[in-house]
Amino acid sequence: MGSRWLGALGAKFPTEVVEVLFTEIAWEFTQDDPDGYVISNLVWHGEQLRALVSHRLLDLLSAHEPRSPGVLRGALKIVSAGETISDTELAALAESKIKGDGLASSQPLWVGLWISAQAPEALNFLDSHLRTLGEKEAKNFAMAVSSAFLSNDHDWVSRRESFKTPSSLKQLFEIFCRYIKHPEDTKRVHLQAHTPEDRDDAQRERDAVLTMLGEIEGKEAFVALMELADTHVDQNLRPYIRRAALARAEADANLKPWTAADFHTFEKDLDRNPGSQRELFDLVCNRLLDFKQELEEGDDSIASIVHKASKETEQRNFFGKLFRDRANGRYFAPNEEELADAKRPDLRIHAPGVEGPVPIEFKIADKWTGSKLFERLQNQLVNDYLRDARSAYGVFLMSYRGKERQSWEHPVTSAILNFDELCIALQVFIDDYIAKRPDVDGIRVIGIDLTKRLQQRRPDPAPRATRKTAAKSGSAKAGP
Repeated sequence: MGSRWLGALGAKFPTEVVEVLFTEIAWEFTQDDPDGYVISNLVWHGEQLRALVSHRLLDLLSAHEPRSPGVLRGALKIVSAGETISDTELAALAESKIKGDGLASSQPLWVGLWISAQAPEALNFLDSHLRTLGEKEAKNFAMAVSSAFLSNDHDWVSRRESFKTPSSLKQLFEIFCRYIKHPEDTKRVHLQAHTPEDRDDAQRERDAVLTMLGEIEGKEAFVALMELADTHVDQNLRPYIRRAALARAEADANLKPWTAADFHTFEKDLDRNPGSQRELFDLVCNRLLDFKQELEEGDDSIASIVHKASKETEQRNFFGKLFRDRANGRYFAPNEEELADAKRPDLRIHAPGVEGPVPIEFKIADKWTGSKLFERLQNQLVNDYLRDARSAYGVFLMSYRGKERQSWEHPVTSAILNFDELCIALQVFIDDYIAKRPDVDGIRVIGIDLTKRLQQRRPDPAPRATRKTAAKSGSAKAGP
């Protein structure tokens, strides 16, 4: 079976070779042979032939289930390895066997295949099914399922990986921990020889799920880990899971290493070209903080000019021009770029090589009530302008003219806030709001007080009396 000549023969005469093979495979399906001969050889040595038989084998499995678990496992390995067989087809086959005419003894294998191909639906079924079983039966079923698709010793039935998402891994870990319990783990003496048993394999496979979750980059995995750390059934394990979450956050916070070109650019301009959306977000925030410092504290501040602009469109255009004037080729900043739903963020900052833009929503704080600013931050910036899956960062920029209002009421606490307190309250609010939003990685609230330079200006001295006025004053004082 493993000889190259048979693979070459199959490539030359595929129909004839498949017919001969399937005569044997159909016979193996009716036997109690632990592994089968043709199926076993196709699994281990039939690279050139598996593609020829996979669809035909899928049809055979739909019609008949092998009597031998070993033959079934081998057949599932072959069809799941077929590149032309979709996850949807595998999931449909597994679900039909689980809910239809499949053998009870084969249920864990079919569930394992279903989880590997269509995790959300399969995990919901597994969770519900285990709750209907007795304690021992549920534990054995969970152990058999974990072996079906997580085993590292070639005992798996599928290498499809639809379950490798934060939400699915979190649910899978919770299910396994409920039935493959940590307090019941087999304790082995370090370096002492032993033969692994099913319980050893099951606890290793359960813990591997948590490791997989911790290896996924991004906030969604961090949120899933933190939720586990807060709610996990085994309180003794919560500190360990929390450390895994913090390790994930620390790894995600590490930016990509600088290249020699980055060092050269930074030495020249104190900037570098952003290589990720996080780096673009940091660059945008740094630019805005520079603008804030110049307008509020700079000796040559033009805050008095900007202060006179009473319309948001006028001030927004000013900040857009500042961004464009200082781009240095690192980004571009079109004004009011129209989205697919005809909505227009005030600014969206793009960078070459960075997939997602960073939107900036601008408000003159004086023109808005406190409750409306909180609402606009949440619904306009986060829920509207960050709906694009490519964008995970945004900025809420406000200026303060001190005209229409000088204070704002907090919509929750009813506290009266000045402008600085308003900026802090908005940042606290949005940090809490996005803490469990895996699709949003960062929001920055930046406020620019245009009245600071006006307050720092000294009053003009009283105009000096003219010589003519002084003379008249002198004449008035002179008496006869």
